[in-house]
Amino acid sequence: MQSNEYLYLMENEEETYRLDIKTDSKVVKKQALWAGIKPGMYVADVCCGSGKTTSMLHKLVQPGGIAVGLDGSEKRIEYAKEHYGVKDSWRFGALSIMNIKN
Repeated sequence: MQSNEYLYLMENEEETYRLDIKTDSKVVKKQALWAGIKPGMYVADVCCGSGKTTSMLHKLVQPGGIAVGLDGSEKRIEYAKEHYGVKDSWRFGALSIMNIKN
């Protein structure tokens, strides 16, 4: 059984939806371009939440780039796949840092 001390308190369906609607596409694009994101790059969106930012990053790294969204919540990964899909150069996966060993 997993210890409750590491569980995310706001884990529920409404939280994933809230993350999705609060993400401003114009702000994400501006910040990504400022950070140097450009076509052909491989990018990782760690703690990708709803997957919306990963989908935007995917568009910015085309042609030839890859965007991967990782989140510790399998429910959020399911949401991301359902709402933003999976393509050859765009993937989502669940990863909990609590399971990584030294």
